[in-house]
Amino acid sequence: MIDRCVEDPSRYFVSDDESLRLAQLFSRGFTEAYLIKNPLGGLMSRKSPHNRGIFVGTVTGYNPGKRRLSVKLSGRLSRGDGIGIEEGFGTVGMIGAGAVVRQMYEGGRLTDHSDGGMVVEIPAELRARPGDIVYRTLDKRLMDSLRRTFTSPTPIRKIPVVIRAKAAVGSPFELEINDIDSNSVHVSSEYVIERAIRDPTTREEITRQLTKLGNTVFEVSAIDVAIEGDVFIPVSQLNRARNEAVSGLESARTTGWKRGRPARTTELQALPVGARAIEKPWLSVSTDTFAGVKSAIAGGADVVYLGGERCRGREARSGAGVPDLEAAVRYVHQRGRRIYLNTPRIVKDGEMGTVAEILSSAEALGFDGVVASNQGVFRLARAIGLEVIADMPLNTFNQRSLGFWREHGAVMAVLSPELTLAEIQRIAPYGAVECIVHGRLTIMESEHCVVGGIMSDTGKWGKRGKCTAPCEEREFELVDEKGYVFPLRMDMDCRTHLLNSNELCMLDYVPEIVRSGVSSIRIEAVWDRGIDGARLEEITRLYRNALDGCFEGGRKVQKRCRDITDRYTTGHYKRGVL
Repeated sequence: MIDRCVEDPSRYFVSDDESLRLAQLFSRGFTEAYLIKNPLGGLMSRKSPHNRGIFVGTVTGYNPGKRRLSVKLSGRLSRGDGIGIEEGFGTVGMIGAGAVVRQMYEGGRLTDHSDGGMVVEIPAELRARPGDIVYRTLDKRLMDSLRRTFTSPTPIRKIPVVIRAKAAVGSPFELEINDIDSNSVHVSSEYVIERAIRDPTTREEITRQLTKLGNTVFEVSAIDVAIEGDVFIPVSQLNRARNEAVSGLESARTTGWKRGRPARTTELQALPVGARAIEKPWLSVSTDTFAGVKSAIAGGADVVYLGGERCRGREARSGAGVPDLEAAVRYVHQRGRRIYLNTPRIVKDGEMGTVAEILSSAEALGFDGVVASNQGVFRLARAIGLEVIADMPLNTFNQRSLGFWREHGAVMAVLSPELTLAEIQRIAPYGAVECIVHGRLTIMESEHCVVGGIMSDTGKWGKRGKCTAPCEEREFELVDEKGYVFPLRMDMDCRTHLLNSNELCMLDYVPEIVRSGVSSIRIEAVWDRGIDGARLEEITRLYRNALDGCFEGGRKVQKRCRDITDRYTTGHYKRGVL
């Protein structure tokens, strides 16, 4: 299909047979994703998590004595195919049973295959009811044909080559092979051709040996063999020359596609101790509300990150969730603290103009800098002249990545939460770094709104295919098979944010974090509605006390993680991911 489109895009088409084969292989239907429009509930196959396949018939009965399932076929079914049964009339939409067609009877006689319109009996332990739907979940004939494409010793598509050979008494055997891409290889044998005493080597014999290309990717489209005199060339010499030429041509075709080894870069140098971090790490708090700013400052935060993606909900709908940026900057600066504007993780090209205006406004309002979560915003902020912190989504995972952001103007980089404390200690000397120590972190962000897709798909919240923003009326969660609850948050761009089921808490390990050499530790309160108001102030104060206690002897932490949260995790700080 791709070749057909390339050859003549204006006449491109997909045949019914091709559509059927694709439907069989991909088994759960098709989607155009976001290429044409927002598919809402049509993006995912939620009704059946199983291999659905394609519709091939309807159950007409079941003979418990013979244990045979009667099916009226609407499409082809063959011995060896897989089938699945779905409850009829579209009431459930779940394939609850399946089997492989080992035998099949048509009119009481065994048959290997049967076509649409026929009624067949299939021996199977599938107690189905009349009206239940039968899907072909595996097409044996199709799978066998596909399997042959990669198990056959002969590649499907061959590259035509032209061979020229010259054989002359007293000279080496000369062989040249050329492909359609102007690659050429010339081989001259070490063997010097002798004069034949009795039976000279013929042109046909040379041609026969040189065209034996076996399971290589080449096929001979033309060959020219020139012979001078009665030559004698052993078959082994012909084969050796041919193999050497073919190997050389394969190398010539792949050389242009090989990646060059990058030049050795200068090793990143550790910063002087006095320049790489302040003596006592900052305590920063990330929030998206003015109330959160006040709670963070009251709890003793040195720095506040304000903004980011706005969460949908009752507050957002009423406008109460929009922070007064000017008032927030004034409030923080009056108390001698710093405030940075947080920015969204995902910004599309069409939104960059708006982001540029926001960044310019941030500079005018007096923000101390910007927290950038993607490279586009990072570059834009630096071009404006803002101080920039490279946030966690930029995946600062090693010294090299930290050096990259440092060289491009970042004043600090937020480390990947997948690093261990030991790994952080090895990275920290190479620049100012921050690690997130508390909060319910986002573990996945999706363009697809799961809740809106489900609700619009069922029609429960309005017209089918149109989302009526159920996320503004209530909160939603995903619950896994072990009972872990993952909160869902939808932002103003209708993206879904899946939060960790457990709250990250490193309060018990603040001394170890300080010893690792970080420049800042961060409390993440964006999205987590469990950390707001009085609780955010309390958590901030606990980390403030823990930090101060590392530098002021005799000061002890009054509470531990188990005292402030029911379920918590230390993430990867203690166990890593590798």
